[in-house]
Amino acid sequence: MSLQRGVLLLLALSACVAAQSCSDISAISNGAKADGKTNDAAVFAAMNSKSSIGLIYMPKGTYLIGTSITISKPILADYGAIFKLSSGVTLSISNQPEHSIDTFFSGSGRVDFLAGTVRAFPEWWGAVGDGTTDDAAAIQAAYRAVSVGQSAMLYFSSKTYAIGSELVFGITATIMSETGARLKAVGAATRGVRFTEGGATFKMVLPHLTGFSSYCLNLAGTDLAALQLQTLSNCGDAIRLTVTPGSDINNCLDNTIWFTSITNSLVGIAFRAASSCAGPSCVIQGNQFIGNTISGGPASIPVSAIGMFYGGSSSSTPAWDSNQWNIGTISPQASNTRYAVVRAEPLSNRAVVRIGSIGALANGASIFAGEHNIGQYTLGLASALKEGGLGLVGQLNLLELSGQLTPASTSTVIRAMTSSNTKAKFNGGKALVGNFFSLKAIPATDWATGTTQTFYIYHQLATKYLYQVKCSAPVLKATGLPALSCTQVQDNSATGTNVKYEVALTLINMSGATVKASGPGHLNSSMGLRALSLYLLATAGLVAGYIPLQQDGIASANPTREAYLADLAAIRASTSPPSPPRAPSSSINDTDTGPVLSYTMNQISRIVAVDILQATMSDTLRALESMPKATAGVTAASMEDAAPSQSISGEGLSMPDETLAPSSAAASPPQPRSPPPPEYVAASPPPPPTTYTPLGRATLSQLPAGLVPRVKTLAGVGKGCPGTRSARIYGARGDGTTDDSAALLATAAAQSYVYLPVGTYLVAKSITLTKPILAGSGTSIKVGPGVTLTLTAQVYRAPIVGDPFFTGAGAVKFAAKRQIYPDWFIQGGESDWVGLQRAGDSCTTTCTLLLHRIFYLSRQWYVNYQNEVFGTRLSMIIALNNYGRGVMFRPGEYTRPFVVPSVRHFTGFCVKVQGGVRGLNLQISTVSYCQEGISFDTTTTTPKTISNVVVGHVAAAQSNQHSVTFRAASSSDTFSNVNVNINFVLTSGLTYPSLTASGLGFFGVPGTLSSTTVTFQAYDPAQFLTVTQASTVNNYASAAVQGVRFSVDTWLGGLVTPGNMITGAYRGLNAMLNVAGGMAPEVFFSMTGDAATSISIGTVGSAGVVSNFLTSPTSLSTFNNGEALIQKLDWLRFPITSSWAPGAIRTVYYYSEFAGTGITGAKLSCEYGRWYNPGIVCVGFSVKSNPKMMVAVQLRNAGATTIPGTAGIVFFVGVQTGP
Repeated sequence: MSLQRGVLLLLALSACVAAQSCSDISAISNGAKADGKTNDAAVFAAMNSKSSIGLIYMPKGTYLIGTSITISKPILADYGAIFKLSSGVTLSISNQPEHSIDTFFSGSGRVDFLAGTVRAFPEWWGAVGDGTTDDAAAIQAAYRAVSVGQSAMLYFSSKTYAIGSELVFGITATIMSETGARLKAVGAATRGVRFTEGGATFKMVLPHLTGFSSYCLNLAGTDLAALQLQTLSNCGDAIRLTVTPGSDINNCLDNTIWFTSITNSLVGIAFRAASSCAGPSCVIQGNQFIGNTISGGPASIPVSAIGMFYGGSSSSTPAWDSNQWNIGTISPQASNTRYAVVRAEPLSNRAVVRIGSIGALANGASIFAGEHNIGQYTLGLASALKEGGLGLVGQLNLLELSGQLTPASTSTVIRAMTSSNTKAKFNGGKALVGNFFSLKAIPATDWATGTTQTFYIYHQLATKYLYQVKCSAPVLKATGLPALSCTQVQDNSATGTNVKYEVALTLINMSGATVKASGPGHLNSSMGLRALSLYLLATAGLVAGYIPLQQDGIASANPTREAYLADLAAIRASTSPPSPPRAPSSSINDTDTGPVLSYTMNQISRIVAVDILQATMSDTLRALESMPKATAGVTAASMEDAAPSQSISGEGLSMPDETLAPSSAAASPPQPRSPPPPEYVAASPPPPPTTYTPLGRATLSQLPAGLVPRVKTLAGVGKGCPGTRSARIYGARGDGTTDDSAALLATAAAQSYVYLPVGTYLVAKSITLTKPILAGSGTSIKVGPGVTLTLTAQVYRAPIVGDPFFTGAGAVKFAAKRQIYPDWFIQGGESDWVGLQRAGDSCTTTCTLLLHRIFYLSRQWYVNYQNEVFGTRLSMIIALNNYGRGVMFRPGEYTRPFVVPSVRHFTGFCVKVQGGVRGLNLQISTVSYCQEGISFDTTTTTPKTISNVVVGHVAAAQSNQHSVTFRAASSSDTFSNVNVNINFVLTSGLTYPSLTASGLGFFGVPGTLSSTTVTFQAYDPAQFLTVTQASTVNNYASAAVQGVRFSVDTWLGGLVTPGNMITGAYRGLNAMLNVAGGMAPEVFFSMTGDAATSISIGTVGSAGVVSNFLTSPTSLSTFNNGEALIQKLDWLRFPITSSWAPGAIRTVYYYSEFAGTGITGAKLSCEYGRWYNPGIVCVGFSVKSNPKMMVAVQLRNAGATTIPGTAGIVFFVGVQTGP
């Protein structure tokens, strides 16, 4: 042998050794027996310690692990390669293994997946997924394994997994499912999946669930979960939230659950509290449910779409309030007479329910069962309700109905009755259903001007709790006054007569003409009269004219409210007292061809306090604050001019007898002169109300199908030992100095994938590799300066912290949708942000950045529009050393979501969305401890527009100085169709309590807001911890911001001075604030607004608390103990102490916090209750700018007689300040 040939042979042998042939990396070649009997643990431990081995290859066989070991090297296992673990033994796997989707682990020992792992499959523990074999034990073992390191996800493939016993999942691992994955009950299994107590992982996609007769899904004391479900069918409770006294399991807080459909289940969504869950010992609050459909169910037992069940006393129900349901369609079981859409046993509290369409109910079935208090319901009816089909009992704040109502058409005119207990003759014997309808009232006797008559209607909402009704009518041209008005309204189902569904309406004729009783009641057209319209609007706790904030660019104005206000505009705009009506020269003759008076009832709803009955308003709220303090009830001193009174149980101190009649000694009025026939301003009935669209922004928060697709296993790419595909065979040196570009290309051309043994592979020329790459630890590709390595296939290399895969100064580009790990890019000593930035910038098309650990940023991360980001349980983004900037989104069109559990502790911003961003779907569980939580900022980039952005779900925004901000450089900067939804905003300003703070803040120059809405489910600065300067909304910008649309859906409380609900200058502000109890008037508003201001809150004043009108415009200190009123509708009284002639007007005054928001008198109205009214009506309003918050109300004696001042008559009226 020549010397030259000997050298060549030596070089070849050296290359073979360096190539890590199959004999080098194979467990069997290294001494493992793989016979299932011999303990092979020592072999794996020895291989794991060798620096020359980067990957452990397991040929087919059963490898007994008889002693506990940790394997940190990545593992590649052939089909049929199985770890068998002895009892009591733990196999800890530090980095992601590769194995086909079949059995990988067996035996009675345990497997722990540690921090470097990313996913595990139930099949690795023996799950079959054939729909017959019980896979429960395998799935439970898989979950237990991934829950240890909390970085890996449990991944369900598109199979049907048979479940023979309950699956219990903790809170420490992510679950991800393909769209075809299904869990099916088999054998004796009655329970499906139960999550245990504590803060759950964000965000999880569960398989379809079917056949579990007790429940399909149960959150037992779980908090902060974000669960996306697919279908749930044939369940007992499809979705259940359970609480029972004890540590943590007594709370079920701030979970968000999306689902596609629930079918044939006993209860669609159920709350179940143990009988020992009295009051605040158990709490279910802040939960949201968003789903497409709930349908079907058993035919003969009680079935509900939504149910709340508690076995204890109704006087001490659990704190299950401030929860929200948004459901597209509910299709009840067609023949079940015991079906209820919403069932409460015994009662519900502060529920927000929006249902787009409810299908036909069987006879005896109903929308409501049980008692429901302080709730908001927006319901669309796909089929007309049968008699009793509404079934509501309780004190709701709001009930909006739309769709197939009774009558079906809002233009249908229904004749009111003239005597009580005549439902059989009313509307064909059917009680009305709907918030909007027209009535005609034909008087039983001639109806003289200035006199009243009582009419009767029947409505399914009149079940003891209907109280005040809004009235309006077209105005007389001659006087500017309405032709008639309500003076008294009574729900007769609540009186001693107890007439079911009956409402008594007392109307006063203000037309100046007598309406004859003869004939069916047509107005004589020869007299120039037009048919009259009257709008009767029964208010609710949200007050009449509540404006539900709409989604997806739908205008927020409620057509019903706008039409109502338009009809009142002529009266409200009048600044001088109108002339009194005069008697007509002749009476009006009735004929047979039409209605005399056409009335419209709109928005019949509920109030918080039951009439003058006891008001059960205890708020079981998240801060468990005290009950709202009474705003100066009627005192003995204030009653000295009042009628004799009786003691009333409730919030008020005392109340005059509502049945008090005028004195028989009333003076006769002077005889009026004869006027010309009255002429009316035309008024068209308003259109029916539009229903809130329940599936707007929330639906966009779902994860798209295949968000985190299953990476194709190497078994599907190429089987056998990877050493046969080594790049070393094709000439690669792996020494970091020799250019291995050609060898890599040659390997890719010859093999199904490229295997890289331990080494550093220099790429000195720009190349494109089209085959997958497999590598282990200690292996990297070094890309030279100015060089680009383009990859079109998946890289199979575990994300090993401190062991980068891509190094060098060149660029790595992924030209196809692949999964990328930031740890591949972090070179020695570099910060985490480098890996995030390089990984994101490597995408030339949409690719997925999969995060599995905490990343600490010392510099901001610029996300680009081609990045899809998904983080498992531990993937938080946290500031390093109080760095100021967190995650920033570059301009571009985003097509895939950004999902991480948490961004926190940045002294500048947590998240910033820049100008030019379009289509972003942002989902973060918690955004906390930042100066600005989520910032929309157009000041530094072009274009100057942010559009079609959804912040779909933030479970909690905690201790930010400003949780959501908008910042513009010019008024032309535009925020279009930006929708932000945060579940719970709390402890605003806690980090810097001496500085102002806000839930929503505006900065810089006010930009243009178009179809942009910010919604908090709940807001609580928790001032009992530290007093801060927190306002719910604050405008810090240089001028008034226009077009703000903002809502707090279920609970706003906990503010103290110097904070406010709304601070700053606004134009066209539209806010819905569901205010909790216990807040003082001084924390309501410190703002300026305009006539377009619309602010509503979630309660009206109790009828048991009545304040006195002022008789002169004196200071606030003389009114209501120095406090302005704080409800949208408050009850006031005016004792009549001097004679009041017919047609005469008296002006009275009151103060309201809402009167200081910029609204005008055109948005004020009066409502009349059960109390006796001698004929006084409100005819004009004026909001004063000085003193601020004062309202002047013009009251007119519309009756035909003088009201004596000696009879002790007191006029009571509800005044609604604003829409």
